[in-house]
Amino acid sequence: YSFAILVAIYLSILYYRKKNLGLLAIYSSILFGLSLYIPGMIWFSLLFIAINLNLLRLEAKILPVKIKIWSLVIFIVLLAPIGYEVFKNHSLAYTILFLPHSIHPHLLLRQFIDYPKYLFIQNNSLLTFSIGRLPLIHFAQLILIAFSGIWIYRNWKNPLTQYIYLSFCLCWILSTLSNNSSIYIVLPLLSLLVELGLSYLYSEWKKIFPKNPYPDFAAKLLIGLLAGCIVFYQIL
Repeated sequence: YSFAILVAIYLSILYYRKKNLGLLAIYSSILFGLSLYIPGMIWFSLLFIAINLNLLRLEAKILPVKIKIWSLVIFIVLLAPIGYEVFKNHSLAYTILFLPHSIHPHLLLRQFIDYPKYLFIQNNSLLTFSIGRLPLIHFAQLILIAFSGIWIYRNWKNPLTQYIYLSFCLCWILSTLSNNSSIYIVLPLLSLLVELGLSYLYSEWKKIFPKNPYPDFAAKLLIGLLAGCIVFYQIL
């Protein structure tokens, strides 16, 4: 999940900057083909397509025919094995889509409400990676995520910003459907939001002291100490 989601975000950046469209088309076909082998990852790929749909249409018109054919062939080759298995066993589609075989509305509502609690208050003891039922996000990271929310609000028109925010919402929905046992899929996005919060604070600091090297050194020192404290806390 960490690799696939971050690759999708990186491709969004490249599409936004319009770098080497031919290679981007091939990389995208590889990502979309491989995403079928990660349960639930297909939704993130479809979200990527939906957000960048207009841009993808325009670029598809100017791509050489050879690149289009190669992209389609690569996608079909990657799709063939999983497609064959789904044809033999239709229940495998539920695993690919990360959907439960049966849905109970009252349980879904409870799991949807429990999601923030597991992240920020008290984790589920059934999760094997949970230590002492600690939340996945502690106080310092929560503050940085709050600052990343300001950055998202100010940059909402950017497709990349929309993808990050909507991916987080998608993780919430998928985790709810899977009885919160897949809450770990949100970790790469939470780490990214923490980094965005740090980046936002540093950029605001630079606006106040654009050229003075001493405040710049102090800011980097504080960021290093904060990162070190977070790592040390997690180790403990």
